[in-house]
Amino acid sequence: MTLIMAGGVLDIAAAVAAIVFVRKLTRMQGERAARGTYPWSAAVPAGVPQA
Repeated sequence: MTLIMAGGVLDIAAAVAAIVFVRKLTRMQGERAARGTYPWSAAVPAGVPQA
């Protein structure tokens, strides 16, 4: 019985961690979209041709 409860607790912890991760990732994508793909104030990533 204790092993089953421990498994349930681990399942809940994994679900909470997944939700937190997805929310953080979504927020980061929203912030990036608000700035634009290549903001003028940021350095141009390697491999991107410069105008």
